[in-house]
Amino acid sequence: VDGQSPSYISSELHRFKRDIDEAERKKELRDVKYMQQVMALLSQADADMALETSRKQYMELRRAISRSHENFTTHKPYSHFKCPLTGKVMSDPVLISGGYTYEREAIEREIARGGLRDPITGQVLQDYLLTPNHALYFTINLWRQQNYVVRILKSKIKLETRLDSEQLRALADLSELCKESVNDKKWIIFESLLPLILEALKPEDIERRALCFSVLLAVVKDSN
Repeated sequence: VDGQSPSYISSELHRFKRDIDEAERKKELRDVKYMQQVMALLSQADADMALETSRKQYMELRRAISRSHENFTTHKPYSHFKCPLTGKVMSDPVLISGGYTYEREAIEREIARGGLRDPITGQVLQDYLLTPNHALYFTINLWRQQNYVVRILKSKIKLETRLDSEQLRALADLSELCKESVNDKKWIIFESLLPLILEALKPEDIERRALCFSVLLAVVKDSN
């Protein structure tokens, strides 16, 4: 499996799953055992490649931020990142026939309530087709990821101070980041924060202990 792309490995996994099901149906037990072993190897290779891809992505973002953000500043969202209906940054932006972009769930709810007009312009909608706004989605995602990297780097600096107040702020932000980010919690591992988090754990401080365990549990679950 060396040198194969994640998409290739994924397609092979699907193929082997079908072959295993077919072999089980035909009671070809030796083939089933062999294919299960191959599938286990492919699954591990797929997971390893996904982890390496995530690591490379993090390091690329980290290098770019280290060059351009002298003070590791997080950026507020641009107004067009926010859904006009909810006022929140969109996670699944879609275009409607009127030409404006909304959060999918919000505009679907509006249409289900009988909304026949574009909420912004008031014009009657020509159709209810929702087209994914891929360009905006990727722009928002990059903004989120850059901010996550900055927050991780700032948290590392605070943890390294060994000051109680700074460490508590860092742990609180890391805990919040783990709740916000479904896919990027392993970045905390890539930045070698786990030893610092364990070092900051003080049994007599209930709040600090809860934050440490919250981050550690989230990272471990994500890694599995």
